[in-house]
Amino acid sequence: MPLQQMISFVLNLIKKGIFRLFLILSGICSFSCSSPNSLEIPYATIPYQNEPVQKIWESVDTLSLNTGIINKGISKSPWWIYLKFNNEKPFAETYYLTVRNPHINTLEVYFNGDSIPEFVLGDRFPFQERPIANRDLIVPLAMSAGENREILLWVDKSGETLLLQPEILSEYEFFNNISRENLLMGFMIGWMLIMLVFACFTAVQLKEAGALFYALFIISILFWFISHWGIGFQFLWPEQTSWTGKSRPFFNLLTNVFFLLLLLNFFPPQRKNSKLVWLLKISIFLHLYLIWEVLTKNELEVPIVNKMIFLRLTFGFSIFLIFLVLIYLLRQIKLKVPYAGYYLAGISILVLSSILTQLHQSGLSLGLPSFMFDFGGAFALLGETIFITAAFASRTADLKREKESLMLKVVQKEKELADQLIEVQEQERTRIGRDLHDTLGGQLASIFLLTDKLSQEVPAAQNLQKLRSMLKESIKETRGLSHDLAPSHLNELGLQKVLQNRLRFLEENQGLSTNFYYQVDTKLSEQFALMIYRICGELLHNITKHAKASEIMLQIIQKDNILELIVEDNGVGMNKEETDKGIGLANIKNRVAYMKGKMIIDSNSHGTTIIIELPLELI
Repeated sequence: MPLQQMISFVLNLIKKGIFRLFLILSGICSFSCSSPNSLEIPYATIPYQNEPVQKIWESVDTLSLNTGIINKGISKSPWWIYLKFNNEKPFAETYYLTVRNPHINTLEVYFNGDSIPEFVLGDRFPFQERPIANRDLIVPLAMSAGENREILLWVDKSGETLLLQPEILSEYEFFNNISRENLLMGFMIGWMLIMLVFACFTAVQLKEAGALFYALFIISILFWFISHWGIGFQFLWPEQTSWTGKSRPFFNLLTNVFFLLLLLNFFPPQRKNSKLVWLLKISIFLHLYLIWEVLTKNELEVPIVNKMIFLRLTFGFSIFLIFLVLIYLLRQIKLKVPYAGYYLAGISILVLSSILTQLHQSGLSLGLPSFMFDFGGAFALLGETIFITAAFASRTADLKREKESLMLKVVQKEKELADQLIEVQEQERTRIGRDLHDTLGGQLASIFLLTDKLSQEVPAAQNLQKLRSMLKESIKETRGLSHDLAPSHLNELGLQKVLQNRLRFLEENQGLSTNFYYQVDTKLSEQFALMIYRICGELLHNITKHAKASEIMLQIIQKDNILELIVEDNGVGMNKEETDKGIGLANIKNRVAYMKGKMIIDSNSHGTTIIIELPLELI
């Protein structure tokens, strides 16, 4: 796909598809945020204090139950979660318990006062050990008609944010919910892949470094998506339990690095030593240091308190970095830097999402469903890439227009220089032809008259007659060369008349039979007519010197905006070597190429036909 088509495709996708995109996402979100057949079950939460499970079972009757989202902020210890569920249907049914959080380190599930967990699953266990192969942590509940079941969950998210929304889904609603979420994730990943193709195409076609950083930024976002949603653990690294916990912060930090590099490359700082630029560069190095820490540290060996401090600092640093980028973009807009508005619009979406996420994860309940915090970051990054891609597409289109304008100016300048060179050549040809005619031609004619007189006076008339014949031939050659170099009265007589004279000269001096047909309605410019004359002269010269022909046909006709020139002879033809290496033909080909025309040669032992087509737009 050509670059211009790619740009138009992306711009149309962005401009015309945003409203449809909003409708699609709104529909998916409305279904996913509130499942009509899901059961929001009451729960009670108890902080874990190293007590045995039996002690919790003994105290469940005294617990007050709540509904909705469980938001404990950054938790310093595991939690017990007590649930109670009754199958009110008159038949057996399999339900599915989901906590809507795929990133629980360890989840132990106890039923009806048991001290031994029925299921143990989480990020610290291989994926294949899960009872249900799903990105989320799913617990199947096979219940008989009218059965009551008490459920106790031990949830370990120590040193991390604990955000859960326990739900029990019927089998139909469970698989229907999976389909909707897969559709949403597939749509987002597909969109990002389109943006990635555009970025790579732009980087290759325009050698644009910013597009390369943008491609890396999108790749990093894609991996953050699949790690955040849990599908990375499900499909890419199901055995790498140590990497599962590191993948999200790693790709999150890496995404920030590529975004900052993209920002500084797309909007080069006006003052490279400004404090704001230094802060952005320091932020990049700090991110790289944090990436190194994430890769080299063993998560299990880090004290819980240190993890909590690290997480709070990361939250604060993320907010600070976003506002730093906002200030940088506002300065770019103030300086009237093109496309800064696109970035500002994109980063604004991310700012709103990040602030809501950080407030919610700090323990402040905002009344939003967990779905929004599972996919909210993806929505924000999706919106950001829309505006950044629009900026790249607009910039690429502008650069292409500037390049085309510059190339047009270069071509025009080259044509002007070529025209000047041809004009100088023609002036020099005219001067040489005039000098040949006025000096050498006159001298040869005087010598011829003198030898003619001497041939009548001296006995050696035979030798003088031979000399007289040679001088006569030289005069004829000189006159022909003079006419070739400086076509007489081309401007006054016109191309048709001058070519007729040239053919008449060949008939009188070469003994050739000629046919000439001329039908051109458009008035030809002086330079264009001269170029046609030169081409015809070169072709006629080749015929008289090499073809051994007795007949020549020259035809010049106009077909719409094309001037067609046809020269035929009945000579011996040309071989391929003559066609490829002949100097005369090379000169003709160069002139035809200069005039943006095309040339066809058909030659055999019975003669040669040459057809030349020249566009009349150039005159």
